[in-house]
Amino acid sequence: MNIISQYISRFSRLIFLLLFKNYIKDVTDITKTVRNVNDLNIAIRDFEHLAFKINEENSFLKYQIELKMVYLMTMIMKLLIIF
Repeated sequence: MNIISQYISRFSRLIFLLLFKNYIKDVTDITKTVRNVNDLNIAIRDFEHLAFKINEENSFLKYQIELKMVYLMTMIMKLLIIF
C-alpha cells in the first residue's frame, strides 16, 4: 500500500468514527427526549386522574350537603307545624 492509500484509509476511518460518534450522541439525545415526553405524558395522565377524583369527591360532597339541607328543611317544617 502506498502512502496516499494509507492516509485515505486512516482518513476514512476517522470520518467513520466521527460520524458514528455523532450518531450515538444523536440517538442518546433522542432517547432522553423520548423519556422526557413519556414522563410528561405520565404526569398529564396522573393530573387528569387526580382531577377526575377531585371532581368525583366534590360531587359526592355536594350531594351530602343537599341531603343535609333537605333534612334540616324537613325538621324546620315539622317544628313550624308543631308551634
